[in-house]
Amino acid sequence: MTNTMRAVTADPQLTPDRRLTTRPAPEARPGEVVVDVAYAGVCRSDLAVLDGTIPVPPGRVIGHELSGWIEGAPVTVVPFE
Repeated sequence: MTNTMRAVTADPQLTPDRRLTTRPAPEARPGEVVVDVAYAGVCRSDLAVLDGTIPVPPGRVIGHELSGWIEGAPVTVVPFE
């Protein structure tokens, strides 16, 4: 696993209001997994973030509907198939 990831971030105060950024890759905490994302969708709530209807801090990662592969998991996570 790499130590960085690409993410689309929202900042309604900038033009354009979204940017492809490089960020530190997350680490799985107890009960979580890290997913190597293959595809991510943008839904209505993401669009509301971009138009300012839902306020978020600058740099918020958008796109929470995703698919991919489990990249890393702590030993506390039960195997899943």
